[in-house]
Amino acid sequence: MKNVVIISRDWELYEDRFECSKVLHEHFTLLGASQVPSKKSLALANVIISEPDLASRYIKDCLNLGWLQSTWAGNNKLQALSKQDYILSGVKGVFGLQMVEYVLSYLLYFTRRIEDFSHVKANNQWLQLPCKTLSQYKIGIMGLGNIGQEVANRLLTFGMQVNGLSRSDKQVENVRMYRYEQLSLFLESCDFVCNLLPETPATIGLCDETFFAQMKPGSVFINAGRGSVVDKPSSIIKAINTGRLKAAVLDVYEQEPLPSSHPYYTAPNIYLSCHTAAISDANKVFDVFEKNALKYIAGEALHYQHDFSLGY
Repeated sequence: MKNVVIISRDWELYEDRFECSKVLHEHFTLLGASQVPSKKSLALANVIISEPDLASRYIKDCLNLGWLQSTWAGNNKLQALSKQDYILSGVKGVFGLQMVEYVLSYLLYFTRRIEDFSHVKANNQWLQLPCKTLSQYKIGIMGLGNIGQEVANRLLTFGMQVNGLSRSDKQVENVRMYRYEQLSLFLESCDFVCNLLPETPATIGLCDETFFAQMKPGSVFINAGRGSVVDKPSSIIKAINTGRLKAAVLDVYEQEPLPSSHPYYTAPNIYLSCHTAAISDANKVFDVFEKNALKYIAGEALHYQHDFSLGY
């Protein structure tokens, strides 16, 4: 029997699901479920289910850990730690539609000129402002993994032209692909650029002043991937103040939560959401864990296994 410890904000749901699973009870014993585990349970844990930010606080005490099932897609909090002598798996297939809706909502906000019409109403005016369709715009998606491909495919159905930026020679149907060394060519014709890259040494600080200077004048930058891709807040603010960027839509940040004194709060044309573009669905996460648990017992490769050497 393998010992399982649940460390999660959704621990009650995961505990209920575990107790109802006859399959898991044949191979696993639940030692505890909470946001703050005991040191004794950590020392005995063979398997952990946890959000990476919580797990990173306790993993040094997990002396017998064999596998950690992350409840997030991104695992940079664990990647940054020296302890990497265990199997780490993430979740995929549960965030794509949420991310599509997030990106699409802002694309329509700008292309249908919703803010402009709000100003028209506020001034008691009647103005039939011209609007273009999405098919008249080009979007560049940085990161064509599971989520990025779903976003690309959905936007293609609206007739958008889609560029993709990938570290590998990945090919995606109907998407014009670029590698990192072709970054300027990728950026220069895009009306929107959406970052969905994971955090790796190659992506940290990628979006700097030079990056934004290569974007099409009046374009929009959307960051729903990792906050660390932006080298510093002033790079975005300068790009907006000089007119290179029309706006920036930011869901993730190098520091979370943002302090109340952060310049993003008062900078013009920056739209903030609080890491809510795609939130883990605990039931779907547990479905992934349950399938992986059977693979783990059988000694098979797990779904969505993290590669510490690559960083994702």
